This record gives sequence, C-alpha cells and structure tokens, in this order.
Amino acid sequence: MSDPSDLVITGPSDVVAFLRACGAVGRDRAEILLGLALTETDPLAHVVCGAAIRTGADCERPIDHRQLVDLADELVVGALVLAAVTPNAPRPPSRSEIERFVSLRRGCADEGVAMLDWIVVTERHWWSMRERVIHEAA
Repeated sequence: MSDPSDLVITGPSDVVAFLRACGAVGRDRAEILLGLALTETDPLAHVVCGAAIRTGADCERPIDHRQLVDLADELVVGALVLAAVTPNAPRPPSRSEIERFVSLRRGCADEGVAMLDWIVVTERHWWSMRERVIHEAA
C-alpha cells in the first residue's frame, strides 16, 4: 500500500480491494468504518483518510447512526463506508439488513454525513448494500 492511488475509492470493489490489501479480510469477524474525503482531481472519487475497527464481541452490538456521525467527526470526514467482514456468512444481505442500511444512511444524512455504502465481505464474496438498494429500485 505504498502508492497513494491505493487509497482512492471510486466504488465498492475498491473498498474490498483496499480491505484485502490491508489484510482485514480473514478468519475473524470485524466491522471497519472507513472515513473518506473527496479527491481534488475527481469529484466522484474519495480518498481514505482514516478508519475505526470493531472486532470480537463488539461486533455483536448494533451500531446506530449517532455512533457513525460521532466517528465521522472524530476522523474529520464527511463521508463513510461501513464494511462488515464476516468470514463464515456466504449469503447476500437480508431484506432487514438492507432496510437497516437505508435507515442508517438517512440518519447520517440528516446530520450532514454521507454514508456511501455498507459492504459485507467474506473470504470469497462481497455484497454492496447500496448496489442492492439500487437494484431493487430498478
């Protein structure tokens, strides 16, 4: 990860590549919140500015939009991507998980923070909740 372009995020596949390059996808469950800022050169791209990580039993407690907004403030960013690393859950997100993403996204937006996506990553597969919402709406 020595090249600064490795930190540029233009979509969910970049987030997954970043997490894999950092060694974050493995045998342990984790929730990783990436703090993002707009790049100066591309208005559709973001750069990773910081991260917050929850592991073990902490992942069992649901996160709410207030916690996400507080972490965005702490990381001094206006955009977030939440990644749930679940090594033994090779299934797409459920309807209730997608609804929870939409609720979190709205709560963050009401407080001025853009929650861009919630990505579920396993060792072999990944799903973008944002893409699933768009797919369902089409």
